[in-house]
Amino acid sequence: MNKRISYIDGLRGIACILVFVNHFLMAFFPASYLGGDTVSHIPGGLDTWYASSPVSVLTNGNFMVCVFFILSAYVLSCKILQNADKDNALDSISSSFLKRYFRLFLPVFCVCILILILSRLGLFFNNAAAAVTGSGLMTGRYEYPLSLYELFSSSFARIWFKADETFSNSFWMLSTLFIGGFLSSILSIMAGKHNRRMLILYGFFALIFIHLDSLYLSFVFGTALAYISVRHQDWLDRIRQTMFLKVGAVFAALLGLLFGGYPSGIDAPVNLYHYLNHLPAGITPYQFYHILGAFLLTAAVLCLPMLQKALSVKPILFLGNISFAIYLLNLPLIFSLSSGLLLKMAFLCDSYLLCSTIIFSITLVVLLLLSYLFNRFAESACNKITAVIVSFFVP
Repeated sequence: MNKRISYIDGLRGIACILVFVNHFLMAFFPASYLGGDTVSHIPGGLDTWYASSPVSVLTNGNFMVCVFFILSAYVLSCKILQNADKDNALDSISSSFLKRYFRLFLPVFCVCILILILSRLGLFFNNAAAAVTGSGLMTGRYEYPLSLYELFSSSFARIWFKADETFSNSFWMLSTLFIGGFLSSILSIMAGKHNRRMLILYGFFALIFIHLDSLYLSFVFGTALAYISVRHQDWLDRIRQTMFLKVGAVFAALLGLLFGGYPSGIDAPVNLYHYLNHLPAGITPYQFYHILGAFLLTAAVLCLPMLQKALSVKPILFLGNISFAIYLLNLPLIFSLSSGLLLKMAFLCDSYLLCSTIIFSITLVVLLLLSYLFNRFAESACNKITAVIVSFFVP
């Protein structure tokens, strides 16, 4: 499966743009994430209500990251499973292992350089803006200029092995994405050419990661979905051809969205989600339900051609193509451009809601433009460099 799957790209694009919306709300409307524990900026406390509402699935960043993890595991595992019967399967796997680090590292390194420059020029205004918005997300970041040592230490190693957030809050997930890719590869290799009992083994690994309260559970789920897609395509065909089973897939998607709306910033929801607050001690409720919800949603997409078609329209595919750039650039842009605009406009606009809406619109346009340029030039160059490096070590 070397060909890109359009609807997977589309779903990934939606997930990343909604992560940006989540970050903007956390920065400018912290009550939409933390509920009543912080200041409300919308009349009637609508943002406080939104924090625990199922509707918040639309901007639940942690849920979207879980979707991103499952999709990454799915695509990577499909490639390995598809190539299992080929003579050069081992060479293909070894090159993909090496390629993974550089394909992630090089774009992140470019963004870290940009962040370093903005930091040295004093163009981050997040701390001053946080005093206006009351956002904990923006507080304490970039108080001191970043150094070249931090650039190389963080971008080469600490981001990937210690979940370092020195350069951006959103970089916390990159180590999970990086190491999770190796986990998915190993689980896919274990399937061999004709192992028909792998779902039992994947279930065993799922139980282990549930017990460990680990985000790597999402990579087990993504690999299991890939295994079904490649080795049991007839199961998916049967669902697509049976009305009762298609209705079940729609229900799974809706249930996945319901789980995805479980509040991330509220310890013990008291609305309908309080019925889900009965997991064993040591398991983080929102993380577990977000992974489960992402699994159900992705599984439903694989079974429903109508959803696949909707996710394959050109505007959504455009988001999919620039999704990684959106994820990397959105927080630095919020902490610089959006925060700076707030400080300027606070004296010109009486309505905080109107001011924030204007800033959001400007930031969104700039983010899409920068992400497009970054994808077309920086990521393209990074891919070429990666290909040269991989061909040198794996001829």
